[in-house]
Amino acid sequence: MDIWLGDGDWDLITFNFGIHDRRASDAAYEKRLVQIVKRLKATDAKLVWVNTTPVPEGANEYVAGAVDRLNKVAAAIMKEQNIPVLDMNRAITPLLAQYQLPENCHFKEEGYQFMGKLLADKVLAELPSSTENSQ
Repeated sequence: MDIWLGDGDWDLITFNFGIHDRRASDAAYEKRLVQIVKRLKATDAKLVWVNTTPVPEGANEYVAGAVDRLNKVAAAIMKEQNIPVLDMNRAITPLLAQYQLPENCHFKEEGYQFMGKLLADKVLAELPSSTENSQ
């Protein structure tokens, strides 16, 4: 993380951590995510959590219920830490047939565009307005 963060003076950091921990216990996942949150908070940037999108049945890496389980653990941490959440899972779920690749956790270009717009809107909503910055 130190390499990714570098010496940047970050205003806002969006982050996600989960899909690769689908086989981890809740306790192990929670411990790692708390460490990430602690490190990111040390930047003094505004933080925004983006929860994990569904992994469809049939995908090689599918673990039944893992995404929902880990998103629940993460939601509790974000609530405790007062970190805003973009519920990407809830937003994309009704559109999976249209936007997600079959039997794959990845999405079609249109799906990434949809999610990118949601993320951009959330970032803009969380950043101070330009008039606040100029005062």
